[in-house]
Amino acid sequence: MKQELTISKHEYGELKYYPAISGQIELRKLTDNLSILKLYFQKLRIIDEPDEMYFDNSTEVMLANFPIEITELDELDGMEIYIDEGFEGGALTTMLSVYDGEPINKSKIKFRLIKKDCFEIDWIGFWGEGNDNDENFKLHIIAYKENDVVTPLCEWEKDLIEKFDKK
Repeated sequence: MKQELTISKHEYGELKYYPAISGQIELRKLTDNLSILKLYFQKLRIIDEPDEMYFDNSTEVMLANFPIEITELDELDGMEIYIDEGFEGGALTTMLSVYDGEPINKSKIKFRLIKKDCFEIDWIGFWGEGNDNDENFKLHIIAYKENDVVTPLCEWEKDLIEKFDKK
């Protein structure tokens, strides 16, 4: 399986990034009624960088602060989640950090359990400021279960409980 992040229709053409390390996935139970899903892909390295490119050779992609109604990570197997806006439900949930970090809108994230605590993630979406008609983001990378995943988007647990807990 080829693991990569592809950003198409970019001003520099098609950009391909490859993971230097595996992705991380965590399901954090905050209350009896609230679990938060996190995905974090760090150290994605670009190959064949255009000479005129002015952003970092390494980038990261993340999903954080995402409320989900499952109790075990394995329940994600075969599931697809859709996030219309990267800033949804009062919390920034998706981000591709190339320049300063911008949300990934119209995200479709599919999960396939490969083995215990290991998922194949397929994620497509619309990245870039004001982009809501060009699907230009495609990620296909393995993620392993981790505890205490911290991304630049993570909010305080008490704030997430206040925003999302349906008591």
